[in-house]
Amino acid sequence: MSEHRVIGYVANCGKNRFFAHSGAMLVTGEAETLKSCIISRFRQKDAVDRYEFRKVRYHDVERSLDSGTSFSLDETAYNRFAETAISLGRKTEYPFPERLKRDAAGLPVITLRPRPKI
Repeated sequence: MSEHRVIGYVANCGKNRFFAHSGAMLVTGEAETLKSCIISRFRQKDAVDRYEFRKVRYHDVERSLDSGTSFSLDETAYNRFAETAISLGRKTEYPFPERLKRDAAGLPVITLRPRPKI
């Protein structure tokens, strides 16, 4: 699989203001899921109008992790990310952990934190 594979969608409101979950940029496998999260957070259907939605590719996540950005990925986005990572020779947990689905209150996500600088 290619590092250019689309893994999901993010929503931004302004230049560097992204919709977040648990303190990390939220990436969902489907744009509609992301829209539902925004509506749920603000309790207004027109809240999505303030956001611009864009696709996120595997290499976008890797580069952003290297520069210090954290991501919360839903099951669909995470499985796409993990499949691509594994195909590129990286070690990662796959598939999405059942414990996260079982213990979630709302949308289950897995958080990817930036790599420590050595």
